[in-house]
Amino acid sequence: MSALSLFSKTKPWVSSFFACVSYYALTIFLFTKSDIKTTLIPVVCFAFGTAPLSKSHPISHGLQAILWFYVHLLGFNLCNQARQEADNEDKCNKPWRPLPSGRISLESAMSLKYAVVIFSIILSTFYGLPAVYASEGLWLFTFAYHDLHLEENWIGKSVINGAGYGCLALGTVVVASESRQVDFIQVLALLTIMTVISTTIHVQDFEDRIGDAQVGRRTLILLHPRFARCYACATLISWTFYLCKTWELPQQAAIFYAAFALFLCARWLNKTTIKDDGWSYVLYNVCLHFSNHATFTNNSMQAWLAIAFLLPGYWRLFKEPAGPATSPLNLEFLLPRNLCF
Repeated sequence: MSALSLFSKTKPWVSSFFACVSYYALTIFLFTKSDIKTTLIPVVCFAFGTAPLSKSHPISHGLQAILWFYVHLLGFNLCNQARQEADNEDKCNKPWRPLPSGRISLESAMSLKYAVVIFSIILSTFYGLPAVYASEGLWLFTFAYHDLHLEENWIGKSVINGAGYGCLALGTVVVASESRQVDFIQVLALLTIMTVISTTIHVQDFEDRIGDAQVGRRTLILLHPRFARCYACATLISWTFYLCKTWELPQQAAIFYAAFALFLCARWLNKTTIKDDGWSYVLYNVCLHFSNHATFTNNSMQAWLAIAFLLPGYWRLFKEPAGPATSPLNLEFLLPRNLCF
């Protein structure tokens, strides 16, 4: 019998305390569960490579960057889910989330939302103005997304998604970096990933089209089904070649990346069921290990967007010249090399 179990029997409040803590910890996790693989892991990897991670305090800065990111991710998900219309939609698309499953009331979720937003801004003040700008920018875009109803239009939804990703990435980069300032390479990487997200993120709507139709959301896949898939393919292929050229990917790796993009495009065009679109979005977005679903070399495959997030870190590690940060495109005349806010 463990010491904790023995102590719990003699002190019943201990067992109740740990049960309460575990319940609310799981509730918080479930708010962010769907974004752990699709958002947290790619953005944190992007930040650690782009920053790059502090050499003098790598563990401390890394953990602080993850904490900063997760607090903001939790706040964003609370803003997204703590709404009556979102609750109704999640009952169809994601019934395991805290609100539709009854783990927390709508009133409690809204109170938690305001507390997390306020805490996130206070937390950002410890890391300088860039982190504060990133935090405030995220909540401004979130307000526009929900309260100004930009989510109902596929163009507004795509632009706000890209801007939101940019704010999350900017803050995480700043917290992870040594100087907690922003240089040219970081600006280039951030602007690139924001634009990539804005022009390709509509593919996440492919698998959610039933729920979106029920709430009256005007997504591209509902308005123009065939064009939405062709547009996704065109932007994916274009960005693939741009990213390979910008971050100087080796020829063999570039060929693999382009082949994977073509494979993903073929799925979007030919496998159009809800289940198929769900798998395609996973391949687009995260690093997935396959078990019984499919067989690939070494039973694993790097997803397209995850690789895009890692490419600035690759350039920092293998291609960056010694000395001050320079642009891989030699565009120093567009922005100062050390852009500090």
